[in-house]
Amino acid sequence: MEKSKLPENKDQCIDLWIKSMLVGRESDGYPVFQEDFLRQGVKEFPFKASQLFQMLVTNFSHCKYDNLETSYSQKKSQVCSL
Repeated sequence: MEKSKLPENKDQCIDLWIKSMLVGRESDGYPVFQEDFLRQGVKEFPFKASQLFQMLVTNFSHCKYDNLETSYSQKKSQVCSL
């Protein structure tokens, strides 16, 4: 019985995480969780000397947090242009 509850709970956790990644703030739709997730990923990135990392850090520093022009959209356009 105990094992049958674990996958259901894991599925619920994953579903909640995915929903939080996709759904923005109620007031304006700003993707706060995505922004925090990306910024945390950059903070924990292990290859600090790589060109891509330095480009991401430079562009994150120019992007204000909580701005409708999200740093995610900036990073996506830069990475796709490589």
